[in-house]
Amino acid sequence: MTTITAPSRTSTTGPSAFAEVDELLGFRPQNSLVLRARRRRRPLAVLRIDLPPGALSAAHGEFPRRHLAEVATGMLARVEGALDVELLVYAEPPGRDGRPAAAAVAESVAARLDAAGFTVRRAFWVNGARWAELHRGVTRMRWQAMPAVPGCAVPGSRSPSAVAVAGSAIPAPTGARTATPPAADPGGRPTGEHAAASASSPQHADPHHGPFVPIAAATAERRTRALATLAGLQRPGRDGRDDGPVEQLLHWHAVLRSEGTLPTDVRAISLAWSLRHKPLRDAVLLLSAWGLDAGVVALHEASDPAVCRGRRRGVVLESFLGEGETAPERSTLRRSVEVLRGVVECVPETIAGAPLTMLAWLEWARGRGSVAFAYLEECRRVDPDYELAALFRTMLSRGFVPEWIVAPRPGARAGAALDAGSSGVR
Repeated sequence: MTTITAPSRTSTTGPSAFAEVDELLGFRPQNSLVLRARRRRRPLAVLRIDLPPGALSAAHGEFPRRHLAEVATGMLARVEGALDVELLVYAEPPGRDGRPAAAAVAESVAARLDAAGFTVRRAFWVNGARWAELHRGVTRMRWQAMPAVPGCAVPGSRSPSAVAVAGSAIPAPTGARTATPPAADPGGRPTGEHAAASASSPQHADPHHGPFVPIAAATAERRTRALATLAGLQRPGRDGRDDGPVEQLLHWHAVLRSEGTLPTDVRAISLAWSLRHKPLRDAVLLLSAWGLDAGVVALHEASDPAVCRGRRRGVVLESFLGEGETAPERSTLRRSVEVLRGVVECVPETIAGAPLTMLAWLEWARGRGSVAFAYLEECRRVDPDYELAALFRTMLSRGFVPEWIVAPRPGARAGAALDAGSSGVR
């Protein structure tokens, strides 16, 4: 199952609906039921469920279809503010005329949703490279060609290994950071015959589009060097020789703005180690989304609580909760995600909680809630007690969506109005 949300749209035609599903999921579903739900003052929700074995059987499909209908209704009930829904049955039933099987799936689900108080607007059947709208009692299909979506895997790009239900977390694929790594050079990059294979592996898929891409596991040698580096940073008496918060923020800024390069392992570990200081961590989070001005405002707020006097909430909290209409620049988020993934890849797991939580927030900030959940699950694995991750997981479970995704301000430029007296995202 998959649950993904995205900015609200008004398209209701079949091709538009299919294009949105392809774009949000990052692949064209197969053997799936997709619910496309409109929500009151919230982004569109797309829920995908694998068709259970036997659901397309004319003789023995009643029970699996009833079970599918119950699961679909339960998932939709947990989507806050759902108004109505469109059903998309992606299936290629056996036999010359598969319409009765596809229609039976749609009718079973529609009847259960109707009993639960949900309005089913339309139902579609996608059979390979063509689609048609399903109408009760109509046997003659008006087939049309499926639209192509650039960058979308069509068809059958994957068999999901995780379950995402609205309000619950997505477990990261087993072995995301513990799998036995291939041979690598001293920098941890695959070598020889593994280099070509790794280029086409899921770990080298696009982390900015489609499903969650697990972070590559470091080699044993790389992990040993990382632990040695961290031990040096943890030596007694070293805290007094660390740079101050402003200098550390500038170090982060220098790395984030250096396009095309990632920090060395030693520098990445030093940067991650600095995030143990909560005020700096919060400042780096805002820096990663809105730039240096936002990070400086966050540090100023932490050092001088009087800045927030007369305000219901401070800049950091307002920004973390997604309040405000000015969205972060997409290019800024993209670069920040790349850097933080590089940091997580090489740091010891004991200090990976902060960058993983920041990755989750940045993905949420650009409307990728399912991917955010995956990062939070990885954080839960390496640091179950990390407080910020637990708080953010609660936010996502309750359906929080950034205001800048739901109602972006026309022509707004990220960071244009940052000062000590305004929110980091307003």
